[in-house]
Amino acid sequence: MLRIQTTPSLILIVLAGCATAPPPLLHEKYQVTQTNQVDEVEAAERVSTPLRSLARTAGSGDIFAGSYRRDPKTSIATGGLKSFSTIAALRSSLPTDSHMESLGITRAPDSERVPEEQYNVSVEGYIYAASKESDNDFHLIVGDKDCAAASCFINVEVSGLPQDPSESSYATLTSVRTKFLAYFNNQGPKRAYKTFDPPIAVTLTGSVFFDVDHLAGSIGPAGFKPSSAWEIHPLTDITFEP
Repeated sequence: MLRIQTTPSLILIVLAGCATAPPPLLHEKYQVTQTNQVDEVEAAERVSTPLRSLARTAGSGDIFAGSYRRDPKTSIATGGLKSFSTIAALRSSLPTDSHMESLGITRAPDSERVPEEQYNVSVEGYIYAASKESDNDFHLIVGDKDCAAASCFINVEVSGLPQDPSESSYATLTSVRTKFLAYFNNQGPKRAYKTFDPPIAVTLTGSVFFDVDHLAGSIGPAGFKPSSAWEIHPLTDITFEP
């Protein structure tokens, strides 16, 4: 008869092994569908790019590679934190798109945040779709549970990192980007959108931001397009499946 003697040290070794086991693959919990849909601002390039090449032509690396409003996109709002239980509640609290468009916000790299963008939010939601953009931002289309209207979706961005590691936001943006990629087993979404069924529950924290480059209804795959150019950008913290 084979006898196995257990000791406290053996039990600790076994528990440690369980704690360090790799996370389950995403497709074991969700139906992940790779679409060929990209945002309208990148569609022109996609027309001349074969689908099999989309992953290779997506932004490479982690440093922010865009120019439009570069400084606010890679920095954190200095105001306080407001908490919301739903995306719809967050959306309804924001100024209208027409008001924001009337402020004359420019696309210049150093176009700073206006007072309406100078605070942070925390909100619960569900990731319905995600893609990586050519500027190295990840677009997350987040909505409420069973959301079926454009008014309960919002674009949330895991921002590319500042070029200068000494920037005050660098450590925070690196941390949230690392956490985001780890959930996807370090194989984040590529340029064309992936969709998730059921959508992935998350708690998000980040700065509100009005994107003058992306008009309402131009972000996200079919069926998941927010009806506003308001975003959470950059994301500063994310908790998956809270």
